[in-house]
Parts: sequence; C-alpha cells; structure tokens
Amino acid sequence: QDDGLRRVYLAKYETTKGFDGTESTLFRKTLENSENEIISSFIKLSSDQGFALISSSGIDPNQDISLKTIDTAGNIQFEEHFGSFKNDIGKSLVQTNDGGFLILGTLGSGADSDICLIKTNPVGLLSK
Repeated sequence: QDDGLRRVYLAKYETTKGFDGTESTLFRKTLENSENEIISSFIKLSSDQGFALISSSGIDPNQDISLKTIDTAGNIQFEEHFGSFKNDIGKSLVQTNDGGFLILGTLGSGADSDICLIKTNPVGLLSK
C-alpha cells in the first residue's frame, strides 16, 4: 500500500538444520492499526517465546507510546497506549521479573519534554 504512511511489518524465519541452510517462513504480516508507527524497541518475552515492542504511533505532533505483545504466530495479544497531548516517544523496553514491562520514554518534544518511566503489569496496564 503506497499511501505515504509507515506501517509495522513483522516476519519470523526459522533456519532448518539441513545442509543447505534454507529458511522457512513462520509468519509474515503487517500489523493492523499500525499507520504512522515507528518501532523503538523490540524484545523476546521470557514467558511464552512471543515478542513485545514499543513504538510511537499517531500523527505528529500528537504521538503516543504504544506497547504491544505478539504471540509466536504474529498475532497481537494486547496493545496499550500511553502519553499526553504532545509528542510522546518510547525509547527502551524491558520485561520485569513479575512479567510486566518497564518503558523509558519522553513526553513532549524539544525544550518542553520530560523523561518518563512507565511500569505495567503483564497485560500492559499501569502498575505501581
């Protein structure tokens, strides 16, 4: 689709153990609702072999931090958005010992930006 919007495209490949070293595609897909989205951090989940990612989504100057988890088949398990009414950008993502997530990001832009640290539970809801 060539409409000038950025979309998230995921592909997972597995190398076979054959002598030829061929690769087989496990999945290849464009994530729904990923218009104008830029991935900042992508991690493998320790619990179920799926993945988690943070991105900036929306139209400048009103972007939000988006947290998604994706299963081993490439399906979105959950998606949560965090931010203000400014340009909010996720920078780094880690999975915590309790299965939740810690997101480092910025709220706002330029001289009017603040650093934020967001802690979620395992399904992306804010936690203490």
